[in-house]
Amino acid sequence: MESAINMFGNVTVDANGKISSSADGLTKYVNVTELDTCVLEENGVEVLAAATGKGYFERLQKDRNDTRYVPSPEVAIKAALTDLDLTGKLVPSLHGIWISFLGGMDMIVGECMDASELVTSAFGIEKDEFPNFENVTFHSLAYKEFPMKQATVVISLITKPPSKDLEGVARAVTEGKVFMDANGTYYTIPDETIQWGQEMDINFNIIDAITDPDILGIGDENKLTYRW
Repeated sequence: MESAINMFGNVTVDANGKISSSADGLTKYVNVTELDTCVLEENGVEVLAAATGKGYFERLQKDRNDTRYVPSPEVAIKAALTDLDLTGKLVPSLHGIWISFLGGMDMIVGECMDASELVTSAFGIEKDEFPNFENVTFHSLAYKEFPMKQATVVISLITKPPSKDLEGVARAVTEGKVFMDANGTYYTIPDETIQWGQEMDINFNIIDAITDPDILGIGDENKLTYRW
């Protein structure tokens, strides 16, 4: 059985300018749904940047053999930010920014959260300038059919409040669930394909949830490594 596991959360900036991220929930979907990009325009969603990144070892000092592993989400984010032109994009009617990662079953949530904070810092959002702005939201989707050791990222924004009457794919894209694979094909995860979900609270043990085959519907041969 195919499976897609999405961890979602928010990135916030406090009064002192400190940026931090938090995970708010975990949802399992039966599969992903290929997305016709015209749905984005119809619902006020604009993709600012999309990129693919692969994890690699980067030499820290030329005269030494010290290296560090650069996570795929970080590589993808930096690639997306390189040519990102925000001219005229951050308008006063801005409602939200979404950062959506897609990776294999080795996706590490903490790395996606760190990469999301890089985007928030680059945008420099000030509440006084954008009175309708709500937050920066991230989605970190681990999909069984996507290759491991790489990740893609889509950075999108919405400039009008989404209709409360939206359903299916239209609702999913206005919630920032816009993903891209390495071939440039877009996907989303509408609520109709949810198989299991859990919001984070004090009684929720995420380690048990993401390693329990009965919850996630995966066998030992496909043991999930989606982790912090």
